[in-house]
Formats: sequence, structure tokens, C-alpha cells
Amino acid sequence: MGVSEKLNNREVFPKANWFSGERYDKTSELAINKQVRKLVLLMRCIEESGRMPLDKTERCVVRAFEKAEMLYYGLTTAELKELIESEERNVKGRKGNK
Repeated sequence: MGVSEKLNNREVFPKANWFSGERYDKTSELAINKQVRKLVLLMRCIEESGRMPLDKTERCVVRAFEKAEMLYYGLTTAELKELIESEERNVKGRKGNK
């Protein structure tokens, strides 16, 4: 079950805390936490700006997760590496244009 399905089914905080005591790779956990904080901040900014109410923003996020999962989960290791390298080149290119 992907993240989008869990979010869509509201299984993010199930009654049985199935993830309690689970250990994570610290580097991965820090990277995920950083990106999630940015996403939640963006969601609140969208709400506060009056562009969309929070419930609609949340549904938009679920759809975005679903699209990203369909796009990336099906990639082979080689395709994923190629995509990451392309993103790294884009970041370097943007830094060089500042």
C-alpha cells in the first residue's frame, strides 16, 4: 500500500500504532522529515493565503502522492539512477546561474 493510498484511506494514524518502536536509517529519516516539513508549511501557506481551504489542499497532496508513486515506483534501478543524475545536473546548473 503506497503513501497515497494510506492518506486517501485516512490510515495515517491508525488506532493500532503499527509503527511504534520502528527504527529508521537516521540519514533517510532526516531527509524525509525535512521534505515533509516543507510540504506541510506549503499547505498551511496555501490555506492562509486563501487560495484553497486545507481539506482541498490535503486532497491535492494525496493526488500528487498518487501521481508521483505511479511515476517513480515503476522505475528500474538504472532508470532511477539516471533520473537522480539528471536532477543533480539541474541543481548544479541552477547554482551556476545565480
